[in-house]
Amino acid sequence: MKKINFLLAILFLFGSTLVFTSCTEEEVVEPEFPEVQMFTGKTLTFVTTNLASSTCMVDAKTGSVIAANGDATKMDIAFAWNSTVGNYSVVSPNAQWIKDLYSYNNVTYSTTDKKTTSFQKLSGVDFTTVDAAYVDGMTVTSSTITGGGNGVQGLATGDLIAFQTADGLKGVIKIGTLAKVTKTLSVDITVQVEEVAAK
Repeated sequence: MKKINFLLAILFLFGSTLVFTSCTEEEVVEPEFPEVQMFTGKTLTFVTTNLASSTCMVDAKTGSVIAANGDATKMDIAFAWNSTVGNYSVVSPNAQWIKDLYSYNNVTYSTTDKKTTSFQKLSGVDFTTVDAAYVDGMTVTSSTITGGGNGVQGLATGDLIAFQTADGLKGVIKIGTLAKVTKTLSVDITVQVEEVAAK
Protein backbone atom coordinates (compact mmCIF):
# COMPACT_ATOMS: atom_id res chain seq x y z
CA MET A 1 0.00 0.00 0.00
CA LYS A 2 2.85 2.34 0.82
CA LYS A 3 4.44 1.62 -2.57
CA ILE A 4 1.22 2.47 -4.44
CA ASN A 5 0.82 5.74 -2.56
CA PHE A 6 4.43 6.60 -3.31
CA LEU A 7 3.92 5.99 -7.06
CA LEU A 8 0.71 8.02 -7.08
CA ALA A 9 2.55 10.90 -5.40
CA ILE A 10 5.27 10.81 -8.06
CA LEU A 11 2.70 10.75 -10.88
CA PHE A 12 0.82 13.64 -9.31
CA LEU A 13 3.97 15.75 -9.06
CA PHE A 14 5.04 14.81 -12.60
CA GLY A 15 1.59 15.65 -13.95
CA SER A 16 1.64 19.00 -12.19
CA THR A 17 4.95 19.76 -13.79
CA LEU A 18 3.58 18.95 -17.25
CA VAL A 19 0.57 21.20 -16.76
CA PHE A 20 2.81 24.03 -15.59
CA THR A 21 5.14 23.61 -18.59
CA SER A 22 2.28 23.58 -21.10
CA CYS A 23 0.92 26.87 -19.68
CA THR A 24 4.33 28.48 -20.04
CA GLU A 25 4.61 27.42 -23.67
CA GLU A 26 1.20 28.91 -24.54
CA GLU A 27 2.01 32.28 -22.96
CA VAL A 28 1.33 35.15 -25.37
CA VAL A 29 4.37 37.34 -26.08
CA GLU A 30 3.69 40.93 -27.14
CA PRO A 31 5.68 42.06 -30.23
CA GLU A 32 8.46 44.56 -29.65
CA PHE A 33 8.98 47.57 -31.90
CA PRO A 34 12.01 49.84 -32.23
CA GLU A 35 11.92 52.68 -29.72
CA VAL A 36 10.98 56.16 -30.94
CA GLN A 37 11.93 59.58 -29.67
CA MET A 38 10.20 62.91 -30.17
CA PHE A 39 11.55 66.37 -30.83
CA THR A 40 8.72 68.72 -29.92
CA GLY A 41 8.20 72.33 -30.92
CA LYS A 42 11.41 72.77 -32.88
CA THR A 43 11.50 76.26 -34.37
CA LEU A 44 13.52 76.63 -37.56
CA THR A 45 14.59 80.11 -38.64
CA PHE A 46 15.31 80.75 -42.31
CA VAL A 47 17.82 83.53 -42.90
CA THR A 48 17.27 85.25 -46.23
CA THR A 49 19.09 88.06 -48.01
CA ASN A 50 17.10 90.13 -50.50
CA LEU A 51 14.99 87.51 -52.30
CA ALA A 52 17.28 84.59 -51.48
CA SER A 53 15.74 81.23 -50.68
CA SER A 54 17.25 79.25 -47.83
CA THR A 55 17.18 75.91 -46.07
CA CYS A 56 17.42 74.43 -42.59
CA MET A 57 19.12 71.05 -42.54
CA VAL A 58 18.15 68.73 -39.69
CA ASP A 59 19.84 65.65 -38.26
CA ALA A 60 16.99 63.17 -37.74
CA LYS A 61 18.93 61.29 -35.07
CA THR A 62 19.37 64.26 -32.74
CA GLY A 63 16.96 66.92 -34.02
CA SER A 64 19.89 69.30 -34.39
CA VAL A 65 20.03 71.94 -37.12
CA ILE A 66 23.06 71.56 -39.42
CA ALA A 67 24.51 74.44 -41.44
CA ALA A 68 24.09 74.06 -45.21
CA ASN A 69 27.87 73.96 -45.54
CA GLY A 70 28.21 71.67 -42.49
CA ASP A 71 28.69 67.92 -42.07
CA ALA A 72 26.80 66.30 -44.95
CA THR A 73 26.72 62.93 -43.17
CA LYS A 74 24.37 64.43 -40.56
CA MET A 75 21.94 66.03 -43.01
CA ASP A 76 18.77 63.91 -43.18
CA ILE A 77 15.98 66.45 -43.68
CA ALA A 78 16.04 69.75 -45.54
CA PHE A 79 13.31 72.27 -44.82
CA ALA A 80 13.30 74.93 -47.51
CA TRP A 81 11.82 78.41 -47.77
CA ASN A 82 11.24 79.63 -51.30
CA SER A 83 10.62 83.35 -51.26
CA THR A 84 9.75 83.43 -54.97
CA VAL A 85 6.52 81.49 -54.40
CA GLY A 86 6.34 82.18 -50.65
CA ASN A 87 6.05 78.67 -49.28
CA TYR A 88 7.86 76.01 -47.29
CA SER A 89 8.88 72.52 -48.38
CA VAL A 90 10.58 69.49 -46.88
CA VAL A 91 12.99 67.78 -49.25
CA SER A 92 15.89 65.37 -49.48
CA PRO A 93 19.25 67.09 -48.86
CA ASN A 94 20.50 65.84 -52.25
CA ALA A 95 17.58 67.34 -54.20
CA GLN A 96 18.54 69.20 -57.37
CA TRP A 97 15.86 71.74 -56.47
CA ILE A 98 17.89 72.91 -53.46
CA LYS A 99 21.01 73.25 -55.56
CA ASP A 100 19.06 75.39 -58.03
CA LEU A 101 17.61 77.58 -55.27
CA TYR A 102 21.10 78.36 -54.06
CA SER A 103 22.53 78.87 -57.54
CA TYR A 104 19.96 81.62 -58.21
CA ASN A 105 21.76 83.55 -55.48
CA ASN A 106 25.26 82.64 -56.66
CA VAL A 107 25.78 80.21 -53.76
CA THR A 108 27.44 76.86 -54.46
CA TYR A 109 25.64 73.86 -53.01
CA SER A 110 26.81 70.35 -53.80
CA THR A 111 24.33 67.48 -53.96
CA THR A 112 26.86 64.70 -54.63
CA ASP A 113 27.91 64.39 -50.98
CA LYS A 114 24.35 64.68 -49.57
CA LYS A 115 22.11 61.82 -48.49
CA THR A 116 18.80 60.71 -50.00
CA THR A 117 15.69 60.79 -47.80
CA SER A 118 12.23 59.69 -48.90
CA PHE A 119 9.12 61.74 -47.99
CA GLN A 120 5.40 61.04 -48.26
CA LYS A 121 2.45 63.19 -47.19
CA LEU A 122 0.04 61.29 -44.95
CA SER A 123 -3.71 61.69 -44.81
CA GLY A 124 -6.29 60.49 -42.31
CA VAL A 125 -3.67 59.99 -39.57
CA ASP A 126 -3.90 61.40 -36.04
CA PHE A 127 -0.41 62.43 -34.91
CA THR A 128 -1.22 61.46 -31.31
CA THR A 129 -1.52 57.83 -32.46
CA VAL A 130 1.88 57.80 -34.15
CA ASP A 131 3.78 55.43 -31.87
CA ALA A 132 6.64 52.95 -32.24
CA ALA A 133 4.41 50.30 -33.83
CA TYR A 134 3.00 52.74 -36.39
CA VAL A 135 6.41 54.11 -37.38
CA ASP A 136 7.94 50.63 -37.62
CA GLY A 137 5.13 49.44 -39.90
CA MET A 138 5.31 52.39 -42.31
CA THR A 139 6.30 51.99 -45.94
CA VAL A 140 7.42 55.37 -47.24
CA THR A 141 6.71 55.86 -50.94
CA SER A 142 8.55 59.03 -51.88
CA SER A 143 7.01 61.92 -53.75
CA THR A 144 9.02 63.76 -56.43
CA ILE A 145 9.04 67.54 -56.26
CA THR A 146 8.99 70.06 -59.07
CA GLY A 147 12.62 70.90 -59.81
CA GLY A 148 13.96 67.45 -58.99
CA GLY A 149 14.37 65.38 -55.84
CA ASN A 150 12.32 63.72 -53.12
CA GLY A 151 10.04 65.81 -50.95
CA VAL A 152 6.76 67.60 -50.34
CA GLN A 153 6.30 71.22 -51.41
CA GLY A 154 3.76 73.80 -50.23
CA LEU A 155 3.58 72.71 -46.58
CA ALA A 156 0.59 73.77 -44.48
CA THR A 157 -0.08 73.79 -40.74
CA GLY A 158 -1.17 70.33 -39.59
CA ASP A 159 0.46 68.42 -42.46
CA LEU A 160 1.94 65.05 -41.50
CA ILE A 161 4.95 63.92 -43.50
CA ALA A 162 6.38 60.40 -43.24
CA PHE A 163 10.08 60.01 -43.98
CA GLN A 164 12.81 57.40 -44.22
CA THR A 165 16.47 58.39 -44.18
CA ALA A 166 19.33 56.83 -46.14
CA ASP A 167 20.35 55.15 -42.85
CA GLY A 168 16.95 53.47 -42.56
CA LEU A 169 15.48 55.62 -39.81
CA LYS A 170 11.75 56.20 -40.18
CA GLY A 171 9.64 58.92 -38.64
CA VAL A 172 6.78 61.38 -38.99
CA ILE A 173 6.94 65.19 -39.07
CA LYS A 174 4.00 67.33 -37.98
CA ILE A 175 4.04 70.84 -39.41
CA GLY A 176 3.17 73.52 -36.86
CA THR A 177 3.17 77.26 -37.45
CA LEU A 178 4.49 78.71 -40.70
CA ALA A 179 5.46 82.38 -40.46
CA LYS A 180 6.15 84.01 -43.81
CA VAL A 181 7.17 87.41 -42.43
CA THR A 182 9.67 86.24 -39.79
CA LYS A 183 10.63 83.19 -41.89
CA THR A 184 10.15 80.66 -39.10
CA LEU A 185 8.65 77.19 -39.15
CA SER A 186 7.84 75.02 -36.13
CA VAL A 187 7.71 71.23 -36.32
CA ASP A 188 7.27 68.15 -34.15
CA ILE A 189 9.26 65.08 -35.21
CA THR A 190 8.75 61.50 -34.05
CA VAL A 191 11.62 59.27 -35.21
CA GLN A 192 13.13 55.88 -34.44
CA VAL A 193 16.24 55.87 -32.30
CA GLU A 194 19.56 55.52 -34.11
CA GLU A 195 20.19 51.92 -33.00
CA VAL A 196 17.43 50.57 -35.29
CA ALA A 197 18.93 52.09 -38.46
CA ALA A 198 20.37 48.78 -39.67
CA LYS A 199 17.43 46.38 -39.77
